[in-house]
Amino acid sequence: MSIDKSILLDAHNIVYKNADGHDYGSFDQNMQDACNFAMVMTGHHVTMDMAYALMVGLKLAREKQVHKRDNMVDVCGYMEGWSEYREKQAWADTKNNDPELHATEQQKREVAEDGNTYRYQDGRQERSGISVPVGELP
Repeated sequence: MSIDKSILLDAHNIVYKNADGHDYGSFDQNMQDACNFAMVMTGHHVTMDMAYALMVGLKLAREKQVHKRDNMVDVCGYMEGWSEYREKQAWADTKNNDPELHATEQQKREVAEDGNTYRYQDGRQERSGISVPVGELP
């Protein structure tokens, strides 16, 4: 199979460029909008994972009825978009849960002074300085 007939390349172009010369806008934004529309129409919480799974399921159901190359291209495109979405979410979760990225200037100075964010008192480990729950860090 030549590269110009690659289903994966076609899917890549749809996700990252445009489809058939038509600009459909941001793939990520379109999926978020579809998810939001589904929530408004159904009155139920619809996650991005659910939206991607439904789109893949729709294309597989169509392929079950009649083989069309477009079904396979779209499944690959949705899977690529879903994978990218999950990677972005994992990166954001890691960043948001990293106290080093959200430490106050005072906390950074304390670490620089003693190289340790914990102090030991009476055999217990306690956080030095002011304690702020991770969810409340700036």
